[in-house]
Amino acid sequence: VLEGRITANLDSIPPPSSFGGATIDIDVNEEYKYIITSRGCAHDCSFCCSPSFWKRRVRYRSPAAIMSEIETIYRRHGIIYFSIRDDNFTLMRTRVMEFTQRLRESGIYMMWNCQSRVDSVDLEMLVAMKRAGLEHIQYGVESGSERILKQYNKRVSIDEIRRAAKLTRDAGVYLSIYLMAGMRGETAADTAKTRSLIRSILPGDGIVSPVALYPGTALYEREKAEGRIDDSVWFRRPDSGIFMRNDEQAARFVHDLLNELSMIRERSWYRRADFARHRKATGGDCWVTDILEGDYYLDEEDYPSAELCYLRVIKKTPENPWGYMRMGKLKFRTSDFPGAVEHYTAVTQAAPAYYGGWLKLAESNIAVGDRASARKCLARAHSLNRFDRRIANLMT
Repeated sequence: VLEGRITANLDSIPPPSSFGGATIDIDVNEEYKYIITSRGCAHDCSFCCSPSFWKRRVRYRSPAAIMSEIETIYRRHGIIYFSIRDDNFTLMRTRVMEFTQRLRESGIYMMWNCQSRVDSVDLEMLVAMKRAGLEHIQYGVESGSERILKQYNKRVSIDEIRRAAKLTRDAGVYLSIYLMAGMRGETAADTAKTRSLIRSILPGDGIVSPVALYPGTALYEREKAEGRIDDSVWFRRPDSGIFMRNDEQAARFVHDLLNELSMIRERSWYRRADFARHRKATGGDCWVTDILEGDYYLDEEDYPSAELCYLRVIKKTPENPWGYMRMGKLKFRTSDFPGAVEHYTAVTQAAPAYYGGWLKLAESNIAVGDRASARKCLARAHSLNRFDRRIANLMT
């Protein structure tokens, strides 16, 4: 809001990370990594207040403005992973493609995630985002039942959900989904369809929420009109949200979906054959594929294969802190502490404002017995982030 009016030019609003004054109990390493690049949503989901609040209008920040914020959080605040919290970051395709091109050409190497709808992505876009650092994407799936999706007014089909999930897995981006359970009239048969959908699209993780009623949503207004709720409920109950259903069946639906997500997690992991497929889609020079593949081998304790992946990142993008970070982790895990010192030192050179590099370098210096260097690194880490308890614990 500028001079009492809502501005249509979002680029005229400075991002929080540009603030240069003193902060009180604000962990900028956490707060500034969340980026909002648009306002509003063009869709009309019945569980969301955005349609009534923003009137289904969407306003965008320009790719240049987004890049300016990213450069600030990277160079000034040392943030190397950010999260775009737009309702649907991929709504305007041309903007996404320009942004990813700018990020790739900037020489800044950050990983990130975003939220999207399943009907607004394609393989070319997903590949472009991954080559610019996208690690995972979150889709609002909500249900595997066409009948329930209609009640949510999602205006997407199960086929579109399956298509987006397949494209995401083809590109090698981690797939995450949001689900809800406990819609009025929802049955065990509807939930069974959602469980079947989970098994077929194989999300790496997901969040399941009971259907909640919030003022300003179509569901809330409908419940009011039908006499099931009134506005006085907010004065009678301390809850931040009111669930549509509080019966045992609805609670079981939530539990069943969470259990299904847990059961398929191992099947959803990308493996050696998947990474080979991802390279065909994103190209052999995609550093995010190398990092994710290396992480898989590291978890499997296949250290030689992990090292080859991380070395590719270091050789192809020597200014990229992620290759050194992962290599330092591998060296530390295999008790090669001098090697860890070497690679974490490279992290502090590539991203000097990143407190995590200094913290890991301090831990590695302690492991080799260099307490003096460790104290200097801890002092630097603490100056960059006084909220991380690990730093304080090592300093005592």
